[in-house]
Amino acid sequence: MFILKKEKKVKCLGDSNGTYNLCQCVFDYDRNFSNYYYIIDYSEKLFIGACEEDFLINGFRIHKVSELDKIKIRDNISTAINEKNRILDGTDIPDIDLSSWKETLKSLKKLKHFVIIQNEKEAKGKQFFCLGRIKKIKKSKVIFTHYDVNGSIQDNIEIPFDEITSITFGDRYSRTWEEYISKSFRFTYDTD
Repeated sequence: MFILKKEKKVKCLGDSNGTYNLCQCVFDYDRNFSNYYYIIDYSEKLFIGACEEDFLINGFRIHKVSELDKIKIRDNISTAINEKNRILDGTDIPDIDLSSWKETLKSLKKLKHFVIIQNEKEAKGKQFFCLGRIKKIKKSKVIFTHYDVNGSIQDNIEIPFDEITSITFGDRYSRTWEEYISKSFRFTYDTD
């Protein structure tokens, strides 16, 4: 049964945190699609999950708790296989501050890896998918260097925190782009 009330959603996140409880998550901006996560950490505002895809971990994704429409702990043969195969063992879990988007982005910037910042809300017409590096974090927005599908740079893109629905990192897609783009372009990090 799916959990709908905020207090129970947060409790479910807490009960699943650091375990082999696989959570099926549905978000209010796409109620027809489920994401599957092993909960790595959470706060009242944000949570981070290791993305489970076909018996493998494919990076991490951070979401707002407020946009979590439903959550359910899966208990089936797939989860038993994942636990038997210990798919989380050896996963390098970074220390990410989940108190706000600003602090989360500061933590991610220190990792110096490509991230994917998204807005998946179709209704507002502000959907975006930005792949690249965090340059600066301001009071209410992030300054980002985006690389498009052709490898072209779009520098100094401003993304307001309130338009972010998720941030993904450590996945095959962003790691592959980072590997090939890093060979072609030099990138320097601001120290602030």
